[in-house]
Amino acid sequence: MIHFSNYYPRSYHLYKYINPSLYHLFDIYRDPSIAVFGAPVDFYRGNPRIYYQVYDINRGYGNSAALLAAVQERLYTSLSLPAGLESFRFINGINFICKVTWQNLQPQGSVPGQETVTYQAILFTDGRRSGVLMMYQGGSFNWNPFSKSVRARIGVSTRHDWYNVYEGNSLAVLYESYRPDLRVGNTGLLGRDIYRLDSNPDWYINPRRYCQDWYSDDLSRPSWAPWAEPCPCTRWQARIDGRFTRCNYPIYGYGYGYGYGYGYGYGYGYGLPSYYYGAIEVFGGPATTKQ
Repeated sequence: MIHFSNYYPRSYHLYKYINPSLYHLFDIYRDPSIAVFGAPVDFYRGNPRIYYQVYDINRGYGNSAALLAAVQERLYTSLSLPAGLESFRFINGINFICKVTWQNLQPQGSVPGQETVTYQAILFTDGRRSGVLMMYQGGSFNWNPFSKSVRARIGVSTRHDWYNVYEGNSLAVLYESYRPDLRVGNTGLLGRDIYRLDSNPDWYINPRRYCQDWYSDDLSRPSWAPWAEPCPCTRWQARIDGRFTRCNYPIYGYGYGYGYGYGYGYGYGYGLPSYYYGAIEVFGGPATTKQ
């Protein structure tokens, strides 16, 4: 499972880890997390491995163009994608990826080298919208479902939504939950699911991404350029800057309603064009870094 928290592990409540989200309506924990293959494992049995790889546009080295291209290719080739993640603009704008691979994990009480599973989760975002791609290696799911007391959890839990693929307590559901590689996922492809993790509206602006884009654009301009766009400021900076005035309809390409989501936007013109700012407030190859 992947668990999201603002707390350091040493100070976080242990019950969140030993009683993770149930991924349904009557969930008393509702901790934001992803159950890629939520089932008890024994990391001291057999030869299990966990790998991870990160692509981050904000760092100057260590990024793999092949990883970015592989993730984009898997999004492009999916037969179906969640609303908001299907556009070329989003896919081409992905700037952060975290790929985690679980290899040869075994359940408790199994014989070393037997009952292994291999699967992968890829978190990706363009700074406005976020998703997770979950892939299950075909033929690698060898756990004996009928020796397990509960079904495996596969799904997501966020502040605004939750979803569990396998509901019910029948033997059929129990069996299917331990064979996700044999199920056609919501992408229309075997053993592959994609879920959107945010609820941001179309007009949402990520302040860090916005400032980073401004900085990158500014660096790309020649030193002799006669003018550059002003650096975007925060709402509070605008309030104490006499050059800014209130406006109800920011028009700098953000769309109707942006000002209403975060209070009034602010605009200023100083003989330059008017800029309006709101409250800027796979199964790819295995990763090379081992955790």
